[in-house]
Amino acid sequence: MLTQAILDAAIEGLDTIPSYEPDLVGCPDRHFVSPGIPVNDFVAADCCSQLAIWVQPSQELGTTPGGLDAGRRSARYAWKNDVHFSLAISRCIPVGSSSATAVFTPPTAEALTEASRQHHADHWSLWNHMHNAVNAEDIMSLCDNVTILTMVPAVPAGGCSGWVMSLAAALDGYSEPVGS
Repeated sequence: MLTQAILDAAIEGLDTIPSYEPDLVGCPDRHFVSPGIPVNDFVAADCCSQLAIWVQPSQELGTTPGGLDAGRRSARYAWKNDVHFSLAISRCIPVGSSSATAVFTPPTAEALTEASRQHHADHWSLWNHMHNAVNAEDIMSLCDNVTILTMVPAVPAGGCSGWVMSLAAALDGYSEPVGS
């Protein structure tokens, strides 16, 4: 399963963090292939630290120069499936507190700065390792036109923060008998 291979590579990448930052941690214990966008991603404090992958919408790519002649691709039995994946890492971050008189005290700048060390280590280890895994053809072959599209920070919420990486691959379909 391709999603599992991508997840395994991400786990491996995150687990390199302690080798260059011994006081930081590797991959969270909770990691999984999700059937869709993880419901609790970045919002549930009870399950914040996790790594999840899911499949995004897929589309058909053009096969002629410039992607022209789109209506005739399937008539020539030539198409490429453009399959997108999202990979999200989330971690707990410091939150403020409210006193008995409802006075809110935000987390200290020092606490947020310290939490950002793990946050940024997650980003760099995933970004670097996934590129290396693609180049080594550990996940897919270079012919699959694997592209690591973006790595976007998630807006901190519910005591969680993290990153979402978007990947795409141009995959061949498979032949099957159609009709009766």
